[in-house]
Amino acid sequence: MRPTLTFNIWRPIAMTLVAFATVVTDHARSGDALPQLPAVEEELPLTREEVLDLAKDMDVSILRTGMKDILPPKEQLAEILKPGQWSTAVALGKALFWDRQLGDDGQACASCHFHAGADIRRRNQLNGGLPAKDGGGKVDPTKSGGIGGPAYAVNSGDFPFHALKDPAHSNSEMSFDTDDVMGSQGTACKSPDHIRATTARNAPTVINAIFQFRSFWDGRANHHFNGVTPFGRRESADPNTVPKDVQEGAAATKHHLLRVISEKDGQTGRTVTTVRPTLLDLQRAALASQAVGPPVNDVEMSCITWPQLGRKMVVQIPRPLFGQQVHPDDSVLGPYRHGKDGLNVSYRQLIQRAFRPSWWKDPRKSAELKPGEYPLIEHNFSLFFGIAVLAYESTLISDRSPFDRHIASLQQKPGGKALEGMAALGFSVFMDRGKCVACHRGPDLTASGFDSLTSSKEHREQIELMRMHEERLPQTALYDGGFYNLGVRPSGDDLGVDGDDPHGHPLSFTKQYLAQIKTGQSTVDEFSVDPCGFAIHPCEPIATHESVREAVKGSFKTAGLRNIELTGPYMHTGGMATLDQVIEFYDRGGDFQNVEQSPDIEPLGLNAVERNGLVAFLKSLTDERVRCEQAPFDHPSLRIPHGYSPAADGTYREEFIEIPAVGKRGRARNKLACLASFDAQLGGTALKGGTRK
Repeated sequence: MRPTLTFNIWRPIAMTLVAFATVVTDHARSGDALPQLPAVEEELPLTREEVLDLAKDMDVSILRTGMKDILPPKEQLAEILKPGQWSTAVALGKALFWDRQLGDDGQACASCHFHAGADIRRRNQLNGGLPAKDGGGKVDPTKSGGIGGPAYAVNSGDFPFHALKDPAHSNSEMSFDTDDVMGSQGTACKSPDHIRATTARNAPTVINAIFQFRSFWDGRANHHFNGVTPFGRRESADPNTVPKDVQEGAAATKHHLLRVISEKDGQTGRTVTTVRPTLLDLQRAALASQAVGPPVNDVEMSCITWPQLGRKMVVQIPRPLFGQQVHPDDSVLGPYRHGKDGLNVSYRQLIQRAFRPSWWKDPRKSAELKPGEYPLIEHNFSLFFGIAVLAYESTLISDRSPFDRHIASLQQKPGGKALEGMAALGFSVFMDRGKCVACHRGPDLTASGFDSLTSSKEHREQIELMRMHEERLPQTALYDGGFYNLGVRPSGDDLGVDGDDPHGHPLSFTKQYLAQIKTGQSTVDEFSVDPCGFAIHPCEPIATHESVREAVKGSFKTAGLRNIELTGPYMHTGGMATLDQVIEFYDRGGDFQNVEQSPDIEPLGLNAVERNGLVAFLKSLTDERVRCEQAPFDHPSLRIPHGYSPAADGTYREEFIEIPAVGKRGRARNKLACLASFDAQLGGTALKGGTRK
């Protein structure tokens, strides 16, 4: 476990962190002892070293220098990609991510991640909740009195989804509540009336997602990529499809990859080439695991299988991004641009350029294939897709915000510029009374990101121990590092990381660990637990299942805060429209108290100036390259669905937003307005920068 920030975030300090850093510097030069601040139980006062460590841990340059520990191991990638073809994989991934031909009904990956990597659409975005919930699936009347439905566009009066007469106090009388979710509309491939389905969780941003140890809100996208599904090694073994070259006891995917193997015949000595099932186990590849989920999900993107999708994209479409414009100055796709639209190369050509022939060069003739079999390049399309999208998303790193210049100034680096005014005050609150840093730490400001991923080298910090709320169930509890119950909704509404994968394995590392202690059974995921890394009671053994409880029900991955100004609505439910509503939520200690809730979620007692300062600080996390879609955040054009309008005959007419192609110099170069926040869009009839059709 990397050392936690041991300064006392539960007590106010008399100066901002900027001012305190100055005091540290002055005392360091004079050799005097650092002024001590009062400590409380089990907490030490802030020291000079901790201030410097804080600046180091939040230094965004770590994101760049640490990439060798973030991307999949080179020796494993060398078995998949040709030497020197990473940039080709990036181009392939960007084209696939933005291509409307990938999903049914013109649905691209980017359809839900087109605005600072997130989704700010207003119409046909409401979901009635997960099916397991009582009454799940039925959209409630909205806070402003609307009836929901595919033609309904949410407005500012519909937020927050849990409203109190006095937002400062969680025990205030409730004025409105709904368990609905602000999701993302997807495909209509299962809908009898051809109305698009809507997801049951809000779409998080893909920017900086490369630093996540596990992806999706519930962590189900595994850090081991099997080439086919999000679940890594978790796939149930099927005796009829276990690859011959898989070690005994290893799990095999029901749809496994195929690979060309050349070996000498023991009798004749001739080289024999065969196509064999093979099992991939690519490490540090959660984004690849995440990528292969939505394209074959019948809510999000399509109702077909991966081999069928491979045939569609490799054989059947006219060309990549057909019907979509690619800007001549596109930072990645410009050299591949077709004069009319799309690209001047095929997906087959890009795959063959980037990947080793053993994954796509099929020695079998078409006539030799049995019914239901596919050529190698189509059969293995999930592998190409997952690796390519990971490669593309690894370029989407946001690291040039006013906050980054502030951290540089604390370390006296060139180009540093300290935050001023309300933003500086907000940073002090963030680090101290607001307790925000307890979960939003590291250079990407999330405990589930870089901090968790890099610690995985020692398999530490994936499970943590915390002291729970005394007045509820006063015990210590284990939880998955980076996943917290905040009390956004009752824990039973959506289990989050407490759920199981489709094969019956717990998503939670904590649940696997406690089961191992109790029964001795092996864990399905690869991790180990070092009690000496725990923040409390270090080195004390967890002897039995009964000696400590778990706190994972209703827990979700901690979202990164970079560019948060642009990525509303907020929380996994999308139930908060503004940063002010988010700060009010934390200030009152959450909305639904429960025995799994993080102990750091409690009434804070912030005043209006402090709350406003926090909002100002959060806005200082915006990278202007993201706001104005400068490289690497430029993209092809995209037509995205935006709900329906009722026709006179009682049917619905679908509406669309046209997002223009943007080159590497950004929106301003095209005389387009830069991106606005979600709450700024609520008063308008269309998304800024796009054209309503």
